[in-house]
Amino acid sequence: MYGIVVGRLPFRSPHYGSRGRNELVDQTSRGLSCTHNKYLVLLTPHCRDLLRKLLEPNPQMRLPLLDVMVHPWVTVQGTAPLVPYTERPIDEQLQDKVLGRTSQLIKIDKSKIAFHVQQKRFDAISGVYNLLLDEEFKSASTSNNSDRGIQTTGDQEASVIRVSIKPVTSDHGKENGDQVSQGAQGAESESATSFEGQDLQAEHDWEQAPTRKHMVHKPK
Repeated sequence: MYGIVVGRLPFRSPHYGSRGRNELVDQTSRGLSCTHNKYLVLLTPHCRDLLRKLLEPNPQMRLPLLDVMVHPWVTVQGTAPLVPYTERPIDEQLQDKVLGRTSQLIKIDKSKIAFHVQQKRFDAISGVYNLLLDEEFKSASTSNNSDRGIQTTGDQEASVIRVSIKPVTSDHGKENGDQVSQGAQGAESESATSFEGQDLQAEHDWEQAPTRKHMVHKPK
C-alpha cells in the first residue's frame, strides 16, 4: 500500500542475498523515520494514519486486519463499507459437472483437476475450471430470471471459452501442438476440438509450461 500511494517502497536495500535481507529486517524493526515523514505529509490524514498503523514495528500494536477493514480511509469515512468476499456454495452435482467439462476440454483426469482446485493453486488447470464454473453460475442465473419472467438485456450470444496451447519443440525437433476450442451452450452452441501430433502430454504441458496457455473468456 505504501508503494502504491507514495511511489516507492518504505524499506529498501541496495544489496542482495542474506545481507540485503538483514538490512530490510533491521529497517522494518525500526519502523518509519523522518525520511518517510516527508512523503507521508503529502497524503491525506486518514491515509497517513493507516500506513503508520500498518507499518508499526511492534506486532502487538500493529493494526489487525479486522480494524483495517473498517478504517475510515478504506471505507471512505464509513460511506463505502468493505464487504468481504465469500465463495458461493457449490453442490456436488454442479462441481462434478464442471469437473467433467474441464476434463473433456483439457484432457486431464477429473481427480487431478479436483486436486488443483482444492489446493487453490490458481494455475491454468484451476483457471479453466473456474471459468467454466462461472459460466454455469451465469447460466443458472439466466434460467432463474427467465422462470420469473425477467428479461435480460445485452449480448445474447453464447459465451465462449477458448484454450490454445502453442506447439512445443522437443530435443529431436518434433512438435506437439494442440488447439482446443469449445463454445458454451446458449442461443447457439458450437464446440470444436482439433489435435495435431501426439497427445499434449497432459500434465506436463499444463504444469511445466503455464505461459504457453492463453485463455480468453467472452462473457454473455
